[in-house]
Amino acid sequence: MACRVGSTSQRESFFEAIFCIYRHGQHARRLDFGCALFIRILVKHGRDSIEAQPMPAISGVGGKIRDFVSDRFRREVFSSRIRAAIGRVSEVSKAQVALSAAFLSIICVATLLRMLPLRWGFFLSEFDPFFQYRIADFVAKNGYAAWFTWHDNMSWYPYGRDVYMSAFPALGFTAAALFSFLRVMGLDVTVMQVCIVFPVIMGVLTVVMVYLLGKDLWSRSVGLFAALFLAINGSHLSRTSLGFFDDETIGIFSMVLIFLLYLRAISPQRTMKSTLAYGIMSGLVLTYLSWGWGAFRYPMVLLYLFTTLMVLIRRYDTRMLVAFAAVYGIQLAAAPQLPYLGIPFLKEWTTLAVFGVLGLLVLAEIAKRVSATRMRLLAFVSIGGMIAVAFLVLWYQGVATPLVAKFIAVIDPTRRLNMPLVESVAEHRPATWATFFYESGVLLFLGIFGFAFVAQRARNSDIFLLLFGLSAVYFAGSLVRLTLVLAPALAILGGVTMVELCKPSVDILREAVIFPRRKMRFTARVSREFGVAILLVLILIIIPTFARTTQEAYSPVTIATSSFPASPKEGEEQNYQDWLETLSWMKENLPRDAVVFSWWDYGYWITTLGEKRSLADNGTINSTQIAMIARAFILNETMSIPVLKRYDVSHIAIFSAWEITKEQQIQFYGVGEDSKWYWMAKICNGTTDRSGLKIVITENRTESDTTYYRKTIQDGKVLSSEQIADKQGIKPNTVIGQLLMKTVGASDTESEYFSSVFNSKKKWVSVYSVTYPEPSTLDFYATPKKIVYNESFVELSGRISSKETSLAGMTVALEYSVDKGGNWVEIATVRSDAKGTYRYAWTPHAGSFLVRAKWDGILRKFSRAQSPNLELLVDKGRVTLSVQPSALQISASQSLTLTCKLSKAISVGTMTVDSSTDNQTWLLAGSGEVKDGTFTLNLIPEKAGKYYIRVVWVPDENYEEVPEKRFIINVT
Repeated sequence: MACRVGSTSQRESFFEAIFCIYRHGQHARRLDFGCALFIRILVKHGRDSIEAQPMPAISGVGGKIRDFVSDRFRREVFSSRIRAAIGRVSEVSKAQVALSAAFLSIICVATLLRMLPLRWGFFLSEFDPFFQYRIADFVAKNGYAAWFTWHDNMSWYPYGRDVYMSAFPALGFTAAALFSFLRVMGLDVTVMQVCIVFPVIMGVLTVVMVYLLGKDLWSRSVGLFAALFLAINGSHLSRTSLGFFDDETIGIFSMVLIFLLYLRAISPQRTMKSTLAYGIMSGLVLTYLSWGWGAFRYPMVLLYLFTTLMVLIRRYDTRMLVAFAAVYGIQLAAAPQLPYLGIPFLKEWTTLAVFGVLGLLVLAEIAKRVSATRMRLLAFVSIGGMIAVAFLVLWYQGVATPLVAKFIAVIDPTRRLNMPLVESVAEHRPATWATFFYESGVLLFLGIFGFAFVAQRARNSDIFLLLFGLSAVYFAGSLVRLTLVLAPALAILGGVTMVELCKPSVDILREAVIFPRRKMRFTARVSREFGVAILLVLILIIIPTFARTTQEAYSPVTIATSSFPASPKEGEEQNYQDWLETLSWMKENLPRDAVVFSWWDYGYWITTLGEKRSLADNGTINSTQIAMIARAFILNETMSIPVLKRYDVSHIAIFSAWEITKEQQIQFYGVGEDSKWYWMAKICNGTTDRSGLKIVITENRTESDTTYYRKTIQDGKVLSSEQIADKQGIKPNTVIGQLLMKTVGASDTESEYFSSVFNSKKKWVSVYSVTYPEPSTLDFYATPKKIVYNESFVELSGRISSKETSLAGMTVALEYSVDKGGNWVEIATVRSDAKGTYRYAWTPHAGSFLVRAKWDGILRKFSRAQSPNLELLVDKGRVTLSVQPSALQISASQSLTLTCKLSKAISVGTMTVDSSTDNQTWLLAGSGEVKDGTFTLNLIPEKAGKYYIRVVWVPDENYEEVPEKRFIINVT
C-alpha cells in the first residue's frame, strides 16, 4: 500500500495515515520499540475497523474536522514530533537524571515526615491552628467580605472579639480558597480536612523554594542539600507537620520566596523589564505575608539592611532602586488595607525607614549619573537633610511610633522579665545552645562553617546570606520559637558547607590531579575508594539528625495526647485523649449559652471543638481579663465567686496530668494546672479589682523549701495573709488547689459553689458546674458597745434575710476575737424567728473584743453570710476592800479574827494576809478564796509585841486591783 502524504481521498482514513506512518517509521533509527508497539496497536485496530465498515464520506463540518485531524496527524509531522521527543529524552544526561531523582526523593521524604502524625489520628495540632481553622471555616461559609465585619461572640466573653481588627486573615483565606477549588473539582472534602493537610503542602513547597534559593545563591548542589536539610529540620518540621495549621506555614514559604524574587530582581544579568517584573512579584508576596504573619517585619527590615549595605559598600545598581520601589510601593499601598494593621502601620519607625532607604538609593542613583562632585554633594545634603529632618519631626511629634511590646521584647529579651504573661509561654523563652542543637543537630555545625565559606566569596548574594544567617541566629537566640526563621538560613549555609567539603572527594572520584603539576614534580592521585569514604562520612554525620527528626516527627499532635509530652504505646492511643473526650462532652451536654471558665491555654479548644463560650484564649488580646482569671483561681472560693459571677461563668474546666503510684501516692507530671498555678500567681500579683481588693503574692525561698503567701488588701488594710503553696504544691485555700485536690480524690469537702459534673477517662480533665446561691444579708448589732464588767450585759442581735425576705429558723453563730481577728471563739449559736431576727444576751469578760455573726447558708441555695466585725469594750469592774479586826490590842495566845470584805458580793480572787514585826520582813499569815465578797481569818499571836498586818486582794482579769490594807495590833 503506497503512502500518499496529504491525500484527501475518502478511502484514506485516519487509521490508514497511522499505518503509513508506522511503515515509514519501521526503519527510523530513533523510533524505539515502545513507540513502534504503540503505533502497531493503533494500526491493527484501524485496519480492523476499515475492513469491517468503510468510513463514509465526510462533508461540511465533519469535513473540516477531518481536514484538521489529517493535517495534525500526517505521517511526516507525527513521526518528526515523536523523533524530537525521543531525541530530547535521549539527550538528558545521567547527572540530570540523578539530580531529578534526588530532588524527588527529598520531596518524598519531606512529605512522609510531615505526614507521620497521621498514625495518631487526623487532628489539628497545638492551640492556634484551631482559631485559624475558625477563620477558614467562617470565610468558606460566609464569604471573604463577611470577615471584615466579623465580631466573634464565642471568645473573650462577655465582650467578644472583633476578629478583623485582631487577626491576620491570609492563612484562612488561602485555605478557604483551596477548599472552594477542591469542591469545584468534585472532591468531597471538608474545611477541617483541608486545614489539617494544608501545612504538609506548604512545608513541601517551602522545601522547593529553599532549593531554588540555594541554587540561585550558590549552585544546584547547594539547593539540593538545603532542601534536604530543611526537609529534616526539627523546628521547621514541627511547624509544618500534619495539623499544624498556623501562620508559620505560609510565613516561611513567603519569606523564602520574597528573598528569591528580590535577589533575582537585582541580579546584574536581568533586564530592567525583568527586574521590574520580579520586583512586583516580590512586592505582592510581601503584601500577602503582611496579611498573614506578624513576623513579616523581619524580611521587610532584612531587605532594608541588605539594600543599605549594598549602597554603603559601593555595589549599588539601578536595578536595586527599581526593585526596591516596586516591592515597597506595592506593600505600603496594600498592607494598610488590612484593618489589623491600618494607618498605624505606616507610622511605625520600621515602616518609615522605607523612605530613608529609598532616599539613599536615589542619592546613589544621582551619584552614578552625575559626575560633578559639587552636584553630588548638593544632592546628598539636600535629600539626606530632608529625610533626617522629616524623621525627627515625625518622631518628636509622636507620629513615628515604636513597635508593639511583643516585637520590642524580641529585639531586647530583658523586657520580657516584666511581662509575665509573655514569659509564661515556653516558646517565648530565650534559646540555648542545647536548644539549637536539639532542633538542628549537626546542621548547626555545618551552618557555622557555612558562614566562613560564604564570607570568603563575598558576592552580593553571599552578603545577603550572611545577613540572613546572622540576624536569624540572633532572633532565634532571643526567642526559641524563632528557630523556625533560622531553619532556612541554616539549611542553605549547611548546604554550602557540604558542597565545599565534597568537592575534593568528587575530584578524587574523577581521578583528577589534586595538586598542580607546576608545583609538584609528580602527579598526585588518590584512590577512588578514599573519595567514596569521605562522601560516606559526610552523609553518615547527617543520619543521627535525620533519625532524631524522624522520631520527633512521629510524635502525636497535641490534642491527641491532651498536651502530655509522650507518644502512647501501640494499643494505648485512646488512653490519653482526655481533652477530646471532654470537648465532645461539652459540645453534646452543656447548654448552648454555657460559659466555660479555664486557664487561657485551652480557650481555642473550648470555642472550636466544644462550641462553648470561653473567657480567654491563646490570642491573649486582653491581658487584664487573663489577670482576672488568674485572680479567681488564686483566691479562695468565697472571694472568687464575685469574679466568676461578673463573667456569668457556668462551668470550670481544669487540666492536670497525674497518676497514683505503687506507693499509693499522687504524682503530678507538671503539664497542667499543678504547675501553671505559679504563672497564675505571678500574673495576678499586684492586681486590684473593681471593689478595690488587691492581691499581693510573696515568695520566700530557703534551702529546704519555697513557700508562697497571699495577702488580700482592702483600702490599705490587710484582710488576710495565708500561705498558698510550698514545695508540695498549691494548697486548697485557693480555687485551683481546691479543685485539683477534689479531682485527685485528696479532698472530700463539699463545696458551696462547685460541683463535679464530668471527669475524663483518666481524670486529667474535670468540669465543675458553678452554682450561685441566692445572696443573703446578715445584720448584726451589739448594744451597748461599752460596759463595765458585771454591771450589765451586751445584747447581740440582728436579722437574716435574702433579697429582703426573712429567713426563719436559721442557725446563726456568734463569735468574738481578742487578737484583732486572728482567732475566733464561738459565743453561742441562736436561731432566727419567723421574722428572721435573733437575739442573745452576752456577759463578756473584761477586755477589748471584735464580735461578729456568721451563717453557713444552705448549700447551693443561699450563700453564706458574715456580718462586719464590731468593736466592743468591756472595762474591768471596780470594788473596794475593807478589813475589820475583832480587836487592835490582845494578849498573847489570844485569838484575833480578821473580817475582809469587798464592796460587791463576788466570789473572785484570793485574799492574802501577811504579818511583820519590823514592817519590812513579811510572813504569810493566811490566805484563801473570797466567797460572796467575804474572807475571814483567825490569828493567834504567840509572843508579845507589835505586829504589822497587811491584807492584799488579788483579783482575776475582770477586776481592777485595790489598794492593800494595813494596820497594827499590839500583843501584851
